[in-house]
Amino acid sequence: MGGCTAVCCLITDTQVLLANLGDSRAIICERDGDSVKIVRNTIDHKPELPEEKKRIEMAKGYVNMNRVNGNLNLSRSVADFEYKQDKNMDRNKQQVIADPDTFEYTINKNTEFIVLACDGVWDCWTNIQVANFVWSKIRANTPLTDIIQSIFHQICPEKTNETMLGTDNMTCIIVRFKK
Repeated sequence: MGGCTAVCCLITDTQVLLANLGDSRAIICERDGDSVKIVRNTIDHKPELPEEKKRIEMAKGYVNMNRVNGNLNLSRSVADFEYKQDKNMDRNKQQVIADPDTFEYTINKNTEFIVLACDGVWDCWTNIQVANFVWSKIRANTPLTDIIQSIFHQICPEKTNETMLGTDNMTCIIVRFKK
């Protein structure tokens, strides 16, 4: 009955296709001189977004405290069946839907990396914080698995912090493009 979110990418020789559902997110970064810039990112599906809120309300739901019916903090997910109960309504018009957004990106000589992660990472760090951290570690020739471990340790140190950030699940994949 509980739900889950998703983010994925398909990479060809020339293109990246991204899809996201819920609050799992991806960023694509390009080299910009000695720094890095985010050139494409997915957008979290949050109930307070105008298009999402409109659909929720049309499905006889409501948004309270940025949550569907005062409970769920995202507006798209796999499962979460209690928000998909209206048998007279199309699946893409329910309070919560499982329809992902998709994005295309053309790979070029400046394409450096993609970070795909769940909300346990994005709730703690902004897109640019993640991009700059990963870029600094790549420039220091740090292996990708070590970069991911460093992200997790920075977000959720062994002692639980007072704000409880980093206590959610954390999943992360970094895709590095070869030159």
